[in-house]
Amino acid sequence: MSVNSYHKRDPMLRAYQYFRPCQPKKIFLAIFSLFAMSGGVAAGGSNDPKQQGNWMVGAKALLLDPDVSSTVSIGGEARANSDFVPMIDVRYFVTQDIALETMWGYSEHKLRAVGTALGDMSLGTTKILPFTLTAQYNPRADSRLSPYVGVGLNYTLFVDGDPGEAREVKYDDGFGTAFNLGVDYFFDERSFFNIDVKKILISTDVRVDAGIAGTAHAAVDLDPLLVSFGFGRVF
Repeated sequence: MSVNSYHKRDPMLRAYQYFRPCQPKKIFLAIFSLFAMSGGVAAGGSNDPKQQGNWMVGAKALLLDPDVSSTVSIGGEARANSDFVPMIDVRYFVTQDIALETMWGYSEHKLRAVGTALGDMSLGTTKILPFTLTAQYNPRADSRLSPYVGVGLNYTLFVDGDPGEAREVKYDDGFGTAFNLGVDYFFDERSFFNIDVKKILISTDVRVDAGIAGTAHAAVDLDPLLVSFGFGRVF
């Protein structure tokens, strides 16, 4: 997207643009709707896994796929690749229907600027640590097939960067909003399989020191889609 046509988007506008039905990625919403409308088999009365005071811990694989939009002071645009990594997530049930979830893991991304006044250039790599706390509503907490929706707060750290062809690249850490949906399938009272989808709205200001070529600045919306799946235990 060009410098003239792009501006840093309001978070609610970015959320609306993502969730509107006309976009292809909304297939995840359709999948969630099918899960939510499914009958679900009762998981076991007073021994239901989703009970107040219970913990659910999952070991999962995570795909983090950035959806980058940017304004670059020397023209062109920023791009970032996807990454597939292991992660851990933990949920605590405040009530049977309401849980708090956090996740631990990091991804590493190659970044580059294309179509700039200095040509295409590598911006090296950076690791992203998306610390997220999400409140989740479980409308079918007593079902074997149990969907949930959530919203939360994210704080993203950019660490251990390699500037690539530039002398130095600095990313500003910052807060963002997370939207969440997912589903659990319980094999028994203590073990389950989980699929989880999050959309995190992340903005960062980037400063690039290209040495004798000068310094460039960019306002970047990373807005990654996080898709994870894996197995877990109830405690």
